[in-house]
Amino acid sequence: MRTSPFLACIGLLLLPLAATAEPQFAWSSLLDSGALLEDNGRVVVAHVSGDAVVAGVSHDGIGGSDILVRRLAAKDGAPVWTRRIPAFDTSNMSVADVAWDEAGDLIVAGHVLGCVG
Repeated sequence: MRTSPFLACIGLLLLPLAATAEPQFAWSSLLDSGALLEDNGRVVVAHVSGDAVVAGVSHDGIGGSDILVRRLAAKDGAPVWTRRIPAFDTSNMSVADVAWDEAGDLIVAGHVLGCVG
């Protein structure tokens, strides 16, 4: 079953401080692994620079769905970096949450859906 592309138009929506002003859409970013492969963004957190860090699942066409984490530039949505945490065998990975620790390191929590081993 085809799901929406990862980061399916994850974008920066600029919300004005005044309640009467219209919000403005700044940019969007799209990652699509290909036909019939799962790609979904699940969690978005802000980096201290204002960049968006998005975590979700992405299928690379081999085995199951992987966890994929991308940092997107606040200015234009361009990828700053991407990290893939691969699935085991044909099991699927799922991301549960993403947070920054006191040292400024990114913590990604997730789990394996299915049997490993």
